[in-house]
Amino acid sequence: MSGPSREFPVSPLVPIAERYFLACSGEVGQASDGVAALMARLARYGPALDAGLLPLAWVREMSRLGRQLARQAEPLEPDARLDLEATWQRALRVLPAAERDALFAVDLYRLPVNDAARALGALPRAVAARAAQARAHLLVLMRQQGHDIDDPVALITAGIARLHAVPAAAPAGAAPIPTPSATWRCWRLRHALLLRRGAWGLGVTLLLVCVAVGVQMRFGNRQDAARDLRLLANELPPAAFVPDGEGR
Repeated sequence: MSGPSREFPVSPLVPIAERYFLACSGEVGQASDGVAALMARLARYGPALDAGLLPLAWVREMSRLGRQLARQAEPLEPDARLDLEATWQRALRVLPAAERDALFAVDLYRLPVNDAARALGALPRAVAARAAQARAHLLVLMRQQGHDIDDPVALITAGIARLHAVPAAAPAGAAPIPTPSATWRCWRLRHALLLRRGAWGLGVTLLLVCVAVGVQMRFGNRQDAARDLRLLANELPPAAFVPDGEGR
């Protein structure tokens, strides 16, 4: 295997990634650099990166690179009016990063919500909610520019296909070497959601154990103190209970 581009059909994935990086950075050069960096990161997964795992690794590394390349969107003039194509590109640009990641994973890459959650390191309900919020925000942003549409995702998908009529060939990476780190990356990605839930479960369990131990120690100390008082009272001589001035 000489890189993901030769083993798997990644060319249809590249235009969406390039549009994602452009939405994050706002610069065409940064978008091209982001695609090249993405392919280099995928090569590090080694031969364990099979066809079923590739979309998850793709979205995972794309999201991480997008956070590194993110730049604040430039403000628009109050009376600026954009055409339809510029509007949806601008809308993707100003979306919150978490919503943009969920939108690309669920609606543009068509990942099932559970797989998108594994790739993004979030819970499925959170990813679904963010994708829905992104779609709602896209509608609002487009209607602010006077474009009355019903399905922003279909519009963006058609726009990306039109802008990238010839699929960009993914750059061939160097031959990956199966290393322990590459194997660990694939294993962690396969079990990301399970590990996340397991970590939460372990944390809650440890918290409950600490609370139980604290309660037991608190009541145990009270019982020990009461027992010490009783022992002390039993060991005192009778004269200790006679008031001063009596018994003389």
